[in-house]
Amino acid sequence: MFFYKIKTQEYSHTLVDFYVLDQVASATKLSQLRFDQNLLLDKELGNYSWTQENWQELVGAKDYLLINLVQNDGLIGLLLAKLNYQEAMVHLLKLVVTPEKRKQGFGIMLLGELAGFMESRRLTKLFLEVEADNIPAISLYEKAGVNKIYLSKNFYSNGKSAWKMLKENAG
Repeated sequence: MFFYKIKTQEYSHTLVDFYVLDQVASATKLSQLRFDQNLLLDKELGNYSWTQENWQELVGAKDYLLINLVQNDGLIGLLLAKLNYQEAMVHLLKLVVTPEKRKQGFGIMLLGELAGFMESRRLTKLFLEVEADNIPAISLYEKAGVNKIYLSKNFYSNGKSAWKMLKENAG
């Protein structure tokens, strides 16, 4: 496939696999099984999930980060972000945790891992959009230090509004 594994780490008895969309020397490719698991977990987003074609469009693209939370070979969480090194910014595209694993700290852990990745790459800004009435997600982002900066009316294709949120760290 197209994402390459760069490390595995243990967190609270859960293996966390990190993948980047890049040619990393001696990295192992994301298996078809893991690719399919990402697609299935992404479907948890309902109207905001991507099609298989959307995911396939990432082939050949550069500067994406995919973090997978894996427990007993099953995917329980994912974070997908676009990296912009020129602006020292990360655009968070997706953060999904399986329903049965929510409210157990995995979302904040994913954001913490993203923060560590950003620091190691000198990326100082985290930007995201979140549906204005998605209170649990907004609370999660605010807990991670991400602030609301602007309410964008009718942002989504279904007419819903979105908060644009930003976290800036010193470089």
